[in-house]
Amino acid sequence: MSIQVDRLHFSYRSKQVLTDITFSVEEPSLLCLLGPNGVGKSTLFRCMLGLLTGYSGSITAEGHHIRKLAPAQLARLVAYVPQSHSPAFSYSVQDMVLMGTASHFSLMSSPGRKERGLADEAMERLGILHLRERSFLELSGGERQLVLIARALAQQARILFMDEPTANLDYGNQLRVLQRVKELTRGGYTVIQSTHNPDQVLLFADRVLAMKDGRVFAWGTPGEVMNGELLKELYGVDIALEQLYGGAVSVCIPGFAVPAGAVGDGKRKLAGVSG
Repeated sequence: MSIQVDRLHFSYRSKQVLTDITFSVEEPSLLCLLGPNGVGKSTLFRCMLGLLTGYSGSITAEGHHIRKLAPAQLARLVAYVPQSHSPAFSYSVQDMVLMGTASHFSLMSSPGRKERGLADEAMERLGILHLRERSFLELSGGERQLVLIARALAQQARILFMDEPTANLDYGNQLRVLQRVKELTRGGYTVIQSTHNPDQVLLFADRVLAMKDGRVFAWGTPGEVMNGELLKELYGVDIALEQLYGGAVSVCIPGFAVPAGAVGDGKRKLAGVSG
């Protein structure tokens, strides 16, 4: 599933927010948008989702110009997963996921057998089918996030936008959700995720787009662009990246001490970093 952004510029009145953003994703993969608050990640998402149309440049999904598509047409190409969601009513998990099928029937209709089948398939794919009768409001944070992803899958769009999907989760649930997300890319989905966390990029991303001051600061695979100099430029802190445990990459922050024995024989130890 492909998406291309070419020479994108956007401003809110006189404030320039995005400048000359260009990148493309041509095959199923996980792209992480990395950068601190205020660099334009959310605005870029809104442009790619068709929520903001007053930009110059072009955005295409599967060869279709985003702003030329009707909402129902766009909904069959791209889906959005928010950070979190608290509905006003105590919907069941099944009802929450069924909401993703809304573009498949008219306003005067209701979900039928086909839509319920799509919802069940999405829940089963993410391992949450057993929660279908539970109230969404009674679930844990990690379970809620998987329900929101299942709702996007039921929409049957193959390009998924995720706005910091693990922002409100504990460490364990972050890993569980991202493992599921990574599995989706192996099943043919393209996922574009915004994040503040370099660890997530290093562990899961196929590509990374680092942003600073509304521009593309770096673009490529994590191995090509992720280093201490990049992270210091983005976040203003000294960070070192080291190879640990047979190739896994870790982030070392100032003052971090590695416990004795944490790194086995033959592995490089973390370098000390001065604050």
